[in-house]
Amino acid sequence: MSQMNEITLEIDEKIDDKIEPITKIEVSRNKFYLVIYSHEDLSIVCWNILYNDPFIENTVKLSEEANFDLHYMCVSNNRELVYISKNGTLKIYDMKYDQKIKLNWNNRKSYDYCTFNSEGVLILYNNEHKRFLFYSTQTKNNKWYCVGTFQISTYFEDFRLISISCNNECYLFSNKSIYKWDLNTFISTKILVIDENIGENIRENIRIIDNEKFICTRIKDKIIIYSVELKIPVASLNLNNDIQPSMLDKYPTLCSLLFSDSMIMKDYWKKYLCQLKKQNDLLPKEFFPSVIRATSEHIFVFIDGNIWKIDLKKTMTNEEYDNDVKINEEMSKMYDHLHILFLNSYMDTVRELFQEAITNYNSKYELKASQNSIEWRITCNDYKIKLQVFKNNVSICTRDVKFVELTVVSSLLGFKLINDDDIIILTSIGPLIFHFNENDKSISLSYYYYIILDSSSKDNTKLLQIFSKPTLPLPNHESFKYNVEWVLDVKNNKSSLLKYGVGLLKFAIKEHKLELIEEIYKKCINYFEKDFNNIMFLSIINSNLPLLDKHYPEYILRYSLETEIIVDSPSYNIVNSLHLSSFQFPQKDYQFKTFFEQFIYLKSFRRTFYRIIRFINFDFNTVILTKKTPSFIFASPYINFVNYPKDYNWFLELFWPQPSPFIETIDSDIYKTWSGEALLNFKWKKYGIVYHIFIWSGYLILLICFNVAAGISQQEYVDIQKILFIISTLFEFIYLSFEVRQFIYNPIKWILDIGKIYDLFVYVFSICTSILWLQGNDHEKILPYITFSCLLLNLKLMSFFRVFKYYETYYAIVIRIAKRVMFFFTNFIMVILISFSYAFYTLLSPKMNYPLDERIVNDDPNNPWNLTPNYQVFENNTSINPNLFILQKPDENTNMFTTFATSFFATCLLLTGDTSSFSNWSYEENPTLMILVVLFAFFMAIYILNVFITLFSEATVDHEDSFLITRAEYLAKIELFYLLPHQRRWNDWFPEAVYYCANIDETRKKVKKMIDKGEWNINKIPESKKKLMEKLNIPLEYEISLQDILEEIREMKNSSQNMLTEMQEIKKRLP
Repeated sequence: MSQMNEITLEIDEKIDDKIEPITKIEVSRNKFYLVIYSHEDLSIVCWNILYNDPFIENTVKLSEEANFDLHYMCVSNNRELVYISKNGTLKIYDMKYDQKIKLNWNNRKSYDYCTFNSEGVLILYNNEHKRFLFYSTQTKNNKWYCVGTFQISTYFEDFRLISISCNNECYLFSNKSIYKWDLNTFISTKILVIDENIGENIRENIRIIDNEKFICTRIKDKIIIYSVELKIPVASLNLNNDIQPSMLDKYPTLCSLLFSDSMIMKDYWKKYLCQLKKQNDLLPKEFFPSVIRATSEHIFVFIDGNIWKIDLKKTMTNEEYDNDVKINEEMSKMYDHLHILFLNSYMDTVRELFQEAITNYNSKYELKASQNSIEWRITCNDYKIKLQVFKNNVSICTRDVKFVELTVVSSLLGFKLINDDDIIILTSIGPLIFHFNENDKSISLSYYYYIILDSSSKDNTKLLQIFSKPTLPLPNHESFKYNVEWVLDVKNNKSSLLKYGVGLLKFAIKEHKLELIEEIYKKCINYFEKDFNNIMFLSIINSNLPLLDKHYPEYILRYSLETEIIVDSPSYNIVNSLHLSSFQFPQKDYQFKTFFEQFIYLKSFRRTFYRIIRFINFDFNTVILTKKTPSFIFASPYINFVNYPKDYNWFLELFWPQPSPFIETIDSDIYKTWSGEALLNFKWKKYGIVYHIFIWSGYLILLICFNVAAGISQQEYVDIQKILFIISTLFEFIYLSFEVRQFIYNPIKWILDIGKIYDLFVYVFSICTSILWLQGNDHEKILPYITFSCLLLNLKLMSFFRVFKYYETYYAIVIRIAKRVMFFFTNFIMVILISFSYAFYTLLSPKMNYPLDERIVNDDPNNPWNLTPNYQVFENNTSINPNLFILQKPDENTNMFTTFATSFFATCLLLTGDTSSFSNWSYEENPTLMILVVLFAFFMAIYILNVFITLFSEATVDHEDSFLITRAEYLAKIELFYLLPHQRRWNDWFPEAVYYCANIDETRKKVKKMIDKGEWNINKIPESKKKLMEKLNIPLEYEISLQDILEEIREMKNSSQNMLTEMQEIKKRLP
């Protein structure tokens, strides 16, 4: 026993003086205490297992409590026992101080689950109300006090609790899916989709154990291992097959997950405990564990009246494995994928190799390494590394790795054998990690990072900084560029593709490798088609949408169409909701913490408090002019599309924020789909509308203060006027700072946006006006500046009405037209205005000099004295005196065409329909003037008006797209320049995945419309689309017939194009 580090715990004879069968075993979080429950005598015994000589600490007799049938129990690190009966009654007993504990709140509620987290906080769960309660274990007056609670929303899904880990990670089941929900950050992840009937007793049929790397889920007779890093299932084991679990024996981290109550594999246990039986005579000849409880380091087993504590790692180390076991191809591939997940555990070895190479640089071209019966031989020649694996001096596998386009010669600097299968090789062009699969006699490249390491480099010490993090750095661009075989290994390995696929696809796009782009795209889509659990592969495409939009925009449309109207579960869930309302799973209804605890404990305020919280969290958009209808729940394919990098510098983020793919990809092909529109709805509801109101309110304060200050009397309210100008100036500086940050972030884009320039001019002009008023005494001189400032500020108010959808729709149309005709305005119209202005100036300007203060009579018809009105004087009622008349003195406006500037202004007035500038000339006597006016009216009033009507008609065709693009741009502006850096990392606002509801009738119309247009490809994600068509009562033959017609049309089109090409070639050959 001492050799195996095992501890045998004999059941104390004081418990009825006999050994009773054990029903449950639980271990405290710190592994100090073990509690066992026996249903036979209704007792709970607490053992201290910290020391080599374990002993009983306490015994609790449940028989004293009438009708108490134990359902669940847990023990804290301080020997505090919590147990729940099957009718939901909760009991707490402090075994250290031998006293009962009560809860200060909701102690009479029915509970379904209890546990202690790593911080010693008691977590209770009420299944009826889906409520979590957190209690501090600091005892005051024999009571524990509630420090927080929240409730899961059951509006969209009826979630059921499976378990809660020590790290406050909650596992929920709903709609054939398992979710992991962090109770601290409320970050949720769908870890598994189950395409089978689980039944009502989910905790009996589903068991979950986790650690920092893996989540092991037992579903009936199957174990599925989920990778926390890759966020996909990486292994599936059949409990009825003892060979499959045996494959994981060399991974203690995974093996500890296999041992749990009800995870009993008879054949596997015989094999596993065989070594214990050989080394310990106390074990019976025939044995089988009846109750098991596993931790990350030990296994506690009840065997024939004894409890055994088994050191898992030492037992695994002493285990001898049968290498001749035949493993099928599928299991071999699974095992080949698993080793990718353990690469980060090699970081210390990689750093040691780097340190040794930097300290003692010694390049070699041939190395040998051996372990057990396996020998590795590595040779480096020019730009190629050759690996050979020998077993018992017989070559069993060879692999050549060639490098291309290298400018330096590679050499070997060091190596390290991890085990028989994995080897790390450090070269002068970076580290490589190889994996040997003995089953199929192959060597795969698991990791490569290109970096130059030579003896003359002064920056070698900086290389250690790159590998200073706990995880291996992601391969850089050069890693794929110089090592073509590394590209193939990543592309063909499922785990490697998910881990390094983002960088590989980015490399393919930048290097314009069209075949590689297509292969990666198809693999990501195909992985998701085969298994909904592989939805994370879509994030590879989503992360590269900005680059695809820039270089290959056709992929945006293709991806949007192929992934529109999808689900990530085998069934379609129907709820009553608004069309295209979006959300994330799961959702919390309300929450409070310690700050409110004194208030909520008062019973008289408790119900009022909850009603207020529910009222505040109520979504008013769900009842305003809209009726909820039966709707499907669909998944948005844009996984990790809105997320920002986790590593950031707070100060740099204020001026140069790191963008998300959403920021860099404002494309109509995305937002004209339901998924794209639902994504915008989610963002708008979460923070967009709130920040819009905040921005709008601030601007209204600015506008009101400035307008009131400009309009009130300067004699009576000077002090008030001064205060208002100061307030408006402060707000103007705030809004100006946002404009400056936008300019710093992207100067070129800012300059090309006329709206940004207008905003800057408004704020700068208003600030200068306010400063001039505050510093000057002669306010009359700056009155024009105040006038124009009021005008500009009032006009800018129009842009804030985009919060209203119908206004924003046409506002977007106007802005879109303005952008399209900006060049037209500045060139075509200005040329026409200048041309006609000069023509009018030439025709109507005075040809002789004249003063305005002295009358000059001449024959110039354009002389202002000849154009000014004169009035005859009557001598009496009937006769006029020809020698007497009254002449109106002319001014500068009598002839507007005396200078070119005034002529241009008069022409602009004519553009508005004002002909008063030409009223002093007779059209009958001036046919040239009449012709010019007619031509001008034709060009400006008829031609340009029709151009605008045409543009507006075209813009209204896709006005919905314009509205969504405008909203996306506005949301991007809010995210980058109004949200703080840490807010951009909030999971509630920027979740990994978003779901949305779609009205059933609208969905049917949408699908039929897509089928008619040939956009509904039944070959992409076929099973999901077939099920949806069945739900919508759309015959599959309808889609197939239309597909056949479209395919025939394409074939005819291709055939005609080929014939045309042949005819053109024949024509070229003719003389």
